[in-house]
Amino acid sequence: MGADNVDIFQRLVFSVPSLSVQVPALAGLSLVYGAIAFVAVSTFTPLDPAPASVLPVAVLLFFVPFAFAAELFSRVLSQYPRTWSYFLALTSQFVMFVYALVLSGANNIGNAWSIIWLCFITLYLLNILVLVISTGIDRYKRVLLVSLAEPAALIAAFYAIGGGGDLGFSTYRHVFAFASLLIAAAFLVFVLLVVDYLIRSNTDVSAFALTSGLLRNDRESLDLGVEARPAVETFAVDNGDRLTVAAPWVHPG
Repeated sequence: MGADNVDIFQRLVFSVPSLSVQVPALAGLSLVYGAIAFVAVSTFTPLDPAPASVLPVAVLLFFVPFAFAAELFSRVLSQYPRTWSYFLALTSQFVMFVYALVLSGANNIGNAWSIIWLCFITLYLLNILVLVISTGIDRYKRVLLVSLAEPAALIAAFYAIGGGGDLGFSTYRHVFAFASLLIAAAFLVFVLLVVDYLIRSNTDVSAFALTSGLLRNDRESLDLGVEARPAVETFAVDNGDRLTVAAPWVHPG
């Protein structure tokens, strides 16, 4: 049997599809998701959306926010590959689609509002978690800001199509929804910082730095050894030629 090829294993585990595959997939799936969501809303809710609205809503909700975030991640976060950005965008796009299907089953406006904002919060937390694992916890402030781009674009699109202001909710309800988004993100980052602190206090190495380095195939020193100064005994052997030997823990007798 031949030796294991570690390089092939690494490429198999850490490779993602190329941009020539992911970009068309992001555009094509936005139309597919939009059409399926339109059918679900028309079938399971009392709403009667016009068929002409499928394309603009699909582009506005399922393509533009995710394409914008995919380009932004790789530009703002150095050493974050563009292919990874689009792969994360495709994942977030699918999560958005699942929430759209769940939304079609809402039985009242209050439940629909909760599902919509839960979707925004989920996408924000997903981006934070993936980017922290991929780039390291030390850049959490930048990650918090750049991760907000995707849900912010979705929120803007949500209000642009009239989903935010025509539901009869008070200003307090809108402010509370925004605050919940930020509080959830702050709590997640706090938990990640605590976990990193606990691990770093024992090993002096950041777990997220190790993870991000592993994903980028970078080498990191664990530095887990214990410094020691063992006693060294010195003895000489004279058999015509004198030889002096220094060895730890060797009794001179």
